[in-house]
Amino acid sequence: MDSKGIKHQIDDLLTHLPGGNKRAKTGAIEGNCGRSAKCAAIDKLPNTFENKGYVHGPIDSVFGQRRAFPVSIDTANVDMDKIPESAEEYLSQVRREASEGVHQDEDEEEDFVYIKRGESPAQEQQGAGDDDYKTMERYLQDYIESRRIYDSYRQQLHEIDGIELPQTAREWKKFIWEVSCQREYIAQIVEEGLHMKLLVYFTKWMWLKMDSNFTEWLLGILSAVDNPLSSSDLSVVRQLGKKAARQLAHGSEEAIHLHRAQKLKAAKTDAQTEIEAYKATKAAELKSFQDEFAGANVQLESNAEKEVQVELEKIRKTALEKKDIVSKLLIDTISSPKPELHANVAH
Repeated sequence: MDSKGIKHQIDDLLTHLPGGNKRAKTGAIEGNCGRSAKCAAIDKLPNTFENKGYVHGPIDSVFGQRRAFPVSIDTANVDMDKIPESAEEYLSQVRREASEGVHQDEDEEEDFVYIKRGESPAQEQQGAGDDDYKTMERYLQDYIESRRIYDSYRQQLHEIDGIELPQTAREWKKFIWEVSCQREYIAQIVEEGLHMKLLVYFTKWMWLKMDSNFTEWLLGILSAVDNPLSSSDLSVVRQLGKKAARQLAHGSEEAIHLHRAQKLKAAKTDAQTEIEAYKATKAAELKSFQDEFAGANVQLESNAEKEVQVELEKIRKTALEKKDIVSKLLIDTISSPKPELHANVAH
């Protein structure tokens, strides 16, 4: 549905809003305020909006006011990824997005953080916050510059050498991933009114692997969109932005998990390297000890053998000396007979 159709439906809703009937004073104002003097004074105040028929129905429990539009669709069942086809669907998506906003109840307990003296979480996070701000500021300036460059190019372009553009989503997908982004292609796409259709496709393709070619096409189309946008085109861009935000958050979580996995893998690798180095050191020490022990054994055996040879030589010398003594005694005995024997021989 085009922007004129949605505007017509919004105008129709505003035209046929039911008139507000004057509220019966039951003695209590919504919100369980009771019959106090203050509530009674509030009851007496003129209800200007109800008298004019601008609002209707009970006070909303979330926002604390009556609904400005009679949206009958249950916001809990609204598909936020769907491109709205009617004004009522668009308002329902806006209402659900507002109801899902972050809020804090007064009754919730505060979280206390105990900080040691000398520590400053604000100072620790200031560096990261400054970097994020500078990055976002740079992206914004780059986008503004890309719009300026495209506007200048488009003003100087008087004739477009058109090409045959894809027709189906599959053909567009092949075209975006395989064809380099060129300004003349973007100009032709915008002139033929296909740029918002492409942004819808980009929203669907956001979960796929986004390479540099996809990014260039996406930023190129965004740099050529109208300013200001119609309501329907704005809805398409909002859906794209929300999908990109979810993808960015999902990508951040994946990056955190990947970083942790890489750190764990690196720690395991370092530990394994240290273990292998320790094993190698101990093996070298053991081999050195074995070599020293083997050398000591050889030396001990050599020393023992030398000692044995020395002892054997001593024994041999001692035996020879004793042998000489015995031989000499025998010779002396034989060569020198006893006197008794000589005396007997004489007689």
